[in-house]
Amino acid sequence: MKRIIGTEDAPAAVGAYSQATTNGDLVFTAGQIPFTPEGESLADQSIATQTEQALSNVEAILAEEGLDMSDVLKTTILLDDIDDFDEMNETYGAPSHRFPSSTLSGHRFRS
Repeated sequence: MKRIIGTEDAPAAVGAYSQATTNGDLVFTAGQIPFTPEGESLADQSIATQTEQALSNVEAILAEEGLDMSDVLKTTILLDDIDDFDEMNETYGAPSHRFPSSTLSGHRFRS
């Protein structure tokens, strides 16, 4: 049976979705953006800072279920500017993240 997961240690959803859902042994997190748990946007900060915050949000949601980044099977990364790849990847590639399978796509999002 599907169950909704939510934590105050990550930013609240900004639309009609949950921070995460679970069914059985699987947990699906929603996409995380560079917002603090209090809702402050870090979009004007470096891509490293934004990546770190997005990962912290994922970690907080996983922790709500007793999980951590070593339990992640797949990530999808959307970059507004593909030129940010190297800086993002340096932060994302920290040893604690255990390199799950991943898809990366560069997009131009509306401001």
